[in-house]
Amino acid sequence: MTKRTLEELKDAVNSAINSNDAASLMECADELDALATSEAEAVAHNARGVGFYARQLRRGARALAPSNGDARGAGQP
Repeated sequence: MTKRTLEELKDAVNSAINSNDAASLMECADELDALATSEAEAVAHNARGVGFYARQLRRGARALAPSNGDARGAGQP
């Protein structure tokens, strides 16, 4: 069970969003779930959504970055 209050977790979520820290967002979401309130659930859904989005942006950037053998970049002739 979480030791942080809803307000502390909301602050932690905002901090993690500002620093694009997907792992912290997921941890906060798990703690928020343990509070079992509708407001905590809403904040947890937001944290997971932003966390997954940040992860996917990084994956997309890596996929489009030029590899060692491809100086022109992905998908370029």
